Amino acid sequence: MFQMPCKRESNSAAASDTWQRFDGDFQQLFQLFNGDSSAARTDYSPSLDVKEEKDAYTVHIDLPGVDKSSIQVKVTEGILSVSGSRKAEHEEESAEKTWHRIERRSGSFERSLRLGNGVDANKVAAEYKDGVLKVTVPKKESSQAHVVEVQ
Repeated sequence: MFQMPCKRESNSAAASDTWQRFDGDFQQLFQLFNGDSSAARTDYSPSLDVKEEKDAYTVHIDLPGVDKSSIQVKVTEGILSVSGSRKAEHEEESAEKTWHRIERRSGSFERSLRLGNGVDANKVAAEYKDGVLKVTVPKKESSQAHVVEVQ
């Protein structure tokens, strides 16, 4: 007997939106349990990558659609904090526009990472290009590993 594949699409957009909100809430809860107090103050949480090298940490944060002037980067007591906001286009009311789907998150965000006390807060550099923020946090000379040759 031949069976036609059936795909339910009746409430797929609503279910997807509900799942995304649940997933975001779950991620914030997980961050709070791990000591990230900034999770309670975010509307969305941008993705990031952290790389440690011998002399510095490099952090790449995806911030598409975020205006460069709204991004704030600071290092305090070994904690890197990046915050800012992204405006939502759909908030602009117009009789000539009808939004059919809104999936991109907007609002304020703050991400904080503990890098340790061995970083040089005075030499932090940040570059924003193509929607990605690259933050380089150099390590202090005294905190870098010193290799001792065994005699």
